[in-house]
Amino acid sequence: MPAARITMRKLKELLRLKLDCGLGHRQIERALGVSIGVVSKYCTLAAQAKLTWPAVSALDEAQIEALFNPQSLPPAVARRIAPDYEQVHRELKRKGVTVAARAHHSGIRGVRARASR
Repeated sequence: MPAARITMRKLKELLRLKLDCGLGHRQIERALGVSIGVVSKYCTLAAQAKLTWPAVSALDEAQIEALFNPQSLPPAVARRIAPDYEQVHRELKRKGVTVAARAHHSGIRGVRARASR
């Protein structure tokens, strides 16, 4: 289950503390009650976008959300190529072929062979 996203009000406050007040990541983490990863993520995105506090303060919450959470990016699942399940089934029916051996030859990571009993 994905983590709940930070509210735009809290994000704007995070940017104010970083860009206007010059606080460190740990100080912002403690002040807002968010993780250091969240602080780092949004500070990095703001730095990449070359944002300044006067520019951010002029934006409303909808504009900030559009800037930091673009919906146009495809999800990671959509970028993956689905395997040809018919071919996989045919290969696994052959004698001596295991899922781990097929994954090894196909370059798929994360498949382990079971320990023999």
